[in-house]
Amino acid sequence: MVTDGIKVAFPASIAINEAAKATGDQTLVASVLSFEALGTKLDRETQTAIKNALTNPSQAVKDAAQTQLKAANDAVDAIQASARYAEREARGYQDVLSAAERRAREGKVVDAIWHLGTDKLRVESDNAAQLMQESEVARTTAQGVASSYGPAGTAAFAAWYEYYRSKGDVQKALFTGIYTYAVATGRTSINTMPTGTIEETLKKSATAAAVRGLAVAAAGGNQEDILKAAAQEGGSVIVQSGQAYVTKEYVNPARAKADQFCVSTVGDTCGDAVQWVDDTKKQLEDYNNQLRQVGALANSFPTTLVTGDGQWAISGNKAALFDAGGKVPGAVLTYIGPGSAYRKSIQRIVTPPPPLPPHYVPPPTYDVSIPSAGLWIDDRAIPIVPRRYADTIEIFVDGNPANTVYLIRGFETLDLDLAAGVHKLRFRANIRSVNHQRITGDCDALFTVTNTAVFHPHIRFQADGPGRGHVSACSLTPG
Repeated sequence: MVTDGIKVAFPASIAINEAAKATGDQTLVASVLSFEALGTKLDRETQTAIKNALTNPSQAVKDAAQTQLKAANDAVDAIQASARYAEREARGYQDVLSAAERRAREGKVVDAIWHLGTDKLRVESDNAAQLMQESEVARTTAQGVASSYGPAGTAAFAAWYEYYRSKGDVQKALFTGIYTYAVATGRTSINTMPTGTIEETLKKSATAAAVRGLAVAAAGGNQEDILKAAAQEGGSVIVQSGQAYVTKEYVNPARAKADQFCVSTVGDTCGDAVQWVDDTKKQLEDYNNQLRQVGALANSFPTTLVTGDGQWAISGNKAALFDAGGKVPGAVLTYIGPGSAYRKSIQRIVTPPPPLPPHYVPPPTYDVSIPSAGLWIDDRAIPIVPRRYADTIEIFVDGNPANTVYLIRGFETLDLDLAAGVHKLRFRANIRSVNHQRITGDCDALFTVTNTAVFHPHIRFQADGPGRGHVSACSLTPG
């Protein structure tokens, strides 16, 4: 639904909405609805360019724009984010960042959100007294309603309450949540904020609690819903594109989707994702089923809020947030500024690739099959006995994810439509041997498509020592 605020800040949204509905593609409609709040932070030229692309007479231009808009929404969607994070954690996926780099990433993200909230007090010094007074009203209300849920639950309620009370001021709600957490934990007194060096645990827990309150607001939650979210044991927030925020550099889509970590409102770590990976799959399945039901869409998609600087999106997964006994992190914080996967998708809509030459004839496309039959893993040098859900070999074709092989289930036939020419298949292993050696690494194999064909994969493992192994060779041969 296009609100009055969106109509003013994003006048092209109505035309974009109608264009999406005309396609009958419910996933696209959901993407547009989630995109509207984010679109208000784009400049008018960008907004117009997106509208023109989605309403272009050329079907090819419209299709390309729709694909990128779906990708942009996928980058911030809370249900998709939870499912990605849970599966990666359950599979024991190895983070490409070192422990020091991971700590730096988390610290910089937490600092960014902390300052987004608290800088309002410093920058608007003339209104500081009023801001503190308003935040105290929200804190007192939260204390009276949600104090039994601990500091994190009280802070989440206060942020949610202030968001609605202030008619959608995200920064003010962040500040109120942080302030409430600080008071509830004895880090500060009423009507003041902590001064001097702020301990990292306070920053992390306070900002996570405030973000969770805003995620409930993003998902359209009422007081009953925020109390259910507050009742969750601690509660946590999935953070996406944190490394993109640190470096301001875009990376390939596979790495962008892997740029995730979890922040808890209580303690140093989030719960074990293995405990709730099946829940996220069910939530994602229910969500996709709802998208297929025309008319039920308005209640099925997670909505999104965006910070005043246009750099961060907060989204909520209703199924997770509104389950008082749930373990799934229903709140997702995503960096959407320069260098982010989200911003890259928007740029691709605004600046489409140059048109093809007038007489360009695309190469023919053929059916290519990689069958399940045949012994294709050579583990004589380092034997494996698949026992875990986490033992996987990911397969990429031309840089795009094509399949994930769970060794406990075996390899399933992979069917592809590929243009004639040379292609690259990448194996990415993450396995443990019978002796608990960790086997990791990538291996690339080039193959040429000239007609409909069957290719047989082969991958060989080699031991590096007592504790590790690697992929020593791989190939893809026609047969």
